[in-house]
Amino acid sequence: MLLLSDGIRKSELWNETPIPAAPGKSLVPALTSDITIPREHLWWLHEGNRAVSVGDWKLVAARDQPWELYDLKTDRAEQHNRAKEMPDKVKQLTQIWQQQTKQCAKLAGAKD
Repeated sequence: MLLLSDGIRKSELWNETPIPAAPGKSLVPALTSDITIPREHLWWLHEGNRAVSVGDWKLVAARDQPWELYDLKTDRAEQHNRAKEMPDKVKQLTQIWQQQTKQCAKLAGAKD
């Protein structure tokens, strides 16, 4: 067992196969205090729903739906989809989302 910095014990093996280090940063400090964790982006994929957030921009889509783009600096409630008027920003954030997806698939042992 490996003791992590937040006091949690983590197995080092699964079925006698080494478990790789988890990517990203722990959110524990942000959940236990009033601090901001510096990050390049925030990415997620859950049951086909997907998103990436970079700075004030958020690219998001529900399962089997097209991407929507929001400027969280001026539209925190995500009411004004800007995807059609800013295709280059959609492309840029899509590339970040795809890159992160590939990294996580590789970590999970998925085949190309």
